[in-house]
Amino acid sequence: MVLVVIRSEHGKILLPVKHTSRFESDNTSFFPTRLQAQGNQIVNGVGTPVLLKGLMPPDPAKLHSKNKFNRYFFIKISETGTNVIRIPVYPENWVRDRDYLWRYLDPIVAWAGKLGM
Repeated sequence: MVLVVIRSEHGKILLPVKHTSRFESDNTSFFPTRLQAQGNQIVNGVGTPVLLKGLMPPDPAKLHSKNKFNRYFFIKISETGTNVIRIPVYPENWVRDRDYLWRYLDPIVAWAGKLGM
């Protein structure tokens, strides 16, 4: 078994992440239901209207470089009442780092789901 160690531009060790064909989480039962448009409203899977309250945090790689890419950061976002987040993804990041999407977006999706976002 060979362990490949990747260092970020700031010298931190970034362990490779297993690539999968789809998002996998230990338990998806806590994730919100699928949203859809119904007339002029956005509704959840049972037809209840949903009001989206969103924030856009900084780029995950930038958060990582400041040691703020962690579940606690997203807990603080959810405590503001946010129920949807927009994650900026810059093409140069995922072109330069082939594991970028798995390293950053998979954990964010899991944390957001567990936090009801």
